[in-house]
Amino acid sequence: MPPLLTQVARLSDGLPLVATQTPCHGIPVTAKDQQEAREILKKITSSMSGKMSIAAGDKAFYYMTRDSLCFLAMAEARYPKRLAFLYLDEIGDALLGELVREFGNQWRDEVN
Repeated sequence: MPPLLTQVARLSDGLPLVATQTPCHGIPVTAKDQQEAREILKKITSSMSGKMSIAAGDKAFYYMTRDSLCFLAMAEARYPKRLAFLYLDEIGDALLGELVREFGNQWRDEVN
């Protein structure tokens, strides 16, 4: 089962820049899940740990901070932590690579 919800936000204010959901039969992403993800993103600051997981009932949130951005995924609680963080690393590599291609090394000016 892949992550159900993925979001990327600015660390400075938690503003979501990218969000996606993976449809899965029998495991909906509820409005409460989305609200909880937004609240987590707003609470994370640049001084917090680079990677962390947060249990939330039968689901878990995983996040990592990198280059003034926060990458967050929500998955079933039984989803392996290692895979969740590998997934976030891949998302980070892809998004940062695209930002550099589109805006060059000044991409932070465009995001902030």
